[in-house]
Amino acid sequence: MPLQWNRELETGIRELDVQQQELFAKFELFSAAIELEHGHKQVEEFFHYLDHYAQEHFKYEEDMQERSKFPERAEHVTAHRRFVEELEAFKAGLRSGRDAQEIALAVKATMIRWIISHSKHMDRAFNDYLLAASEKAKGQLISKKLGEILVNSQIVSAVTVERALVK
Repeated sequence: MPLQWNRELETGIRELDVQQQELFAKFELFSAAIELEHGHKQVEEFFHYLDHYAQEHFKYEEDMQERSKFPERAEHVTAHRRFVEELEAFKAGLRSGRDAQEIALAVKATMIRWIISHSKHMDRAFNDYLLAASEKAKGQLISKKLGEILVNSQIVSAVTVERALVK
C-alpha cells in the first residue's frame, strides 16, 4: 500500500506543506527503487535527502512552534531528534557493511511509522493549534474594530470597550 499525500495532511502553511509533499514524493521513489532491489545507491541518495529534509524542515517547523508558543513543542522537538538518531544509526549500519537491501527495508518501515505517527498526528496537532490561534486572533481583531465603531458612534465609552476586551 503506497503512502500518498492527501489534503488531510495539509497544515495550511504553504512552506511546510511543500516540504511534506516533497518528502512523500521522495519516499515513493525510494520505495519503488528498493522493490527493484537497487539497494545501496538509492539508500545513500535517500539518506542525503533526509539529512537535508531534517535540517531544513525541522528547523522551520520548530521555529514556527517557538514563535507561536506551541505548548507541545518540546515533544515535537524530541520526536525530531529521535528521527535524526534513527537516521544516523541506519547510516552507520550502511557504512559498516550491513546489507543495503536490509537497511532499505528497515528505513521504509521507519518512514511509514514516521509519516503515520508524526505527520498524521503530531503535525496535525500543531496545525489545529495554529488554526485555533488564528481564529482567536481574528475574533480579537473583530472585537477591537467593533469596539472602535461603538466608541466612534458614541454608543459606549472607550473605557467600557477596554474593559470588555480585557475579559
